Amino acid sequence: MEQIKKEISEYSEREVLRILSKNVDGLFIIDYTNNAYQALRRNDFLKNIFNETGTYDELIRKLILRFSDSQNDIADDYHVFIPMLNKFKGNYSKHVDFFYKDQTGHYMMLINPMENTDKYILVLYELDNSEYAQKMYTSEKEKTIQSTYLFSMCVDLIKDTTSSISITEISDKPVSSMDISYSQWRMMIVNMIYPDDRPIFLAYTEPEFLKTSLTTKRSISFDCQMQNLNGNYIWVKIIFSKIHSYNEEDCKFVYTVQDIHESSMKLIEDLKKYEALSITDSLTGIFNHGKIEDELHSMMKLQNTEKKPLSLIMFDIDYFKKINDRFGHAIGDAVLRTLSEIANKLLSEYNITLGRWGGEEFMGLCYDTDLESAVKIAENLKDTIASYEFDTVGNITCSIGVTEVVSKKETPREAFDRVDSALYKAKANGRNCVYGLIKILKDCDFKVAVLFGYLLNILKLYTQTNHFL
Repeated sequence: MEQIKKEISEYSEREVLRILSKNVDGLFIIDYTNNAYQALRRNDFLKNIFNETGTYDELIRKLILRFSDSQNDIADDYHVFIPMLNKFKGNYSKHVDFFYKDQTGHYMMLINPMENTDKYILVLYELDNSEYAQKMYTSEKEKTIQSTYLFSMCVDLIKDTTSSISITEISDKPVSSMDISYSQWRMMIVNMIYPDDRPIFLAYTEPEFLKTSLTTKRSISFDCQMQNLNGNYIWVKIIFSKIHSYNEEDCKFVYTVQDIHESSMKLIEDLKKYEALSITDSLTGIFNHGKIEDELHSMMKLQNTEKKPLSLIMFDIDYFKKINDRFGHAIGDAVLRTLSEIANKLLSEYNITLGRWGGEEFMGLCYDTDLESAVKIAENLKDTIASYEFDTVGNITCSIGVTEVVSKKETPREAFDRVDSALYKAKANGRNCVYGLIKILKDCDFKVAVLFGYLLNILKLYTQTNHFL
């Protein structure tokens, strides 16, 4: 400020305004109707940020519609709000930071509408270090309280208006200039909601639903994914809290968007872990007995619709008890883990779902695989296991039973019992072999031609292996 030795009564209004104008770092005249601005004054730093002339929309993006902690613009979808942010009904002030190369400028912005015109005066004052430090101290205290809240506003459903809109990532102050009805806002913001969540968003934000569901001092909320200012979808909690009023006809509420992404992702991660634990065998890491049963139920329903073949492979380790007795259960567990890895790697190439049925028994579900193909895969599995050199125990062998689900009237239990019987036959035939077993068709709705086709397959398989009945 100029140091002039006068009594305060000696200063004229014109002189004071002249002194103030010398301390202005940026001065702009804005024409709202024609979407234009003219820079009357810019310090050297601001000349890097603003051109001498330009569009008012461009100015708003740089001043308001951007992140408070960087010069980066927000996601394109949010630019739809620019026409609502650039009209001011009264004076407006805001702290803004500008970034250029390795320099940062801290400014206080003042916007003053010219009376009875569609023009504004915009003033920028640069903050010195002490002013900036105090401003940041105040802002940090506010952010501590609002850190998880991305957006809030007041809504009057009767008048269909919004007010006191606050976008925390853009500004620590409410945007009083946004002139938008609740109906407009609702249909604009829905585009920022994840597509799968839009129906629930529209249902919960529907005015009649809110009028009937919200009672005084009561809140309702729901979780969904919403696009943040970066353009990424994050988990948020949308909260509606009715504002207390002695007028029963009033229907005003506060709408808040809370960032719950971190906690939601942690919850989803935990749920996936618990789900994996519930369906996974703890020793081998493959599906457990219950999950294999569920998978077979699903495959049999799908088979009735798609009319594709479905086969089952059951196998276990020959003389596994001797391994435990001779080497101990720790070595026996190691054999089971290694065997499951070998089998899973081989069967996954055929898109076969593998699980541990219990003890040393394993089950493979072969969708879109007929009996003939399943027997060939089982033979490959038997030979692969027999040729593998296991740690400590050396070579081991497996017996394998195979069957095909051939009737839509068959139950999963019947299919499991039949493949178990096939495995028993393989063991009875000397072990280290594959035994295929097919259901004897008695369903009267099966045509003779279908039965004849299966008999031909049986005959064909019999010529390929003497382990098939």
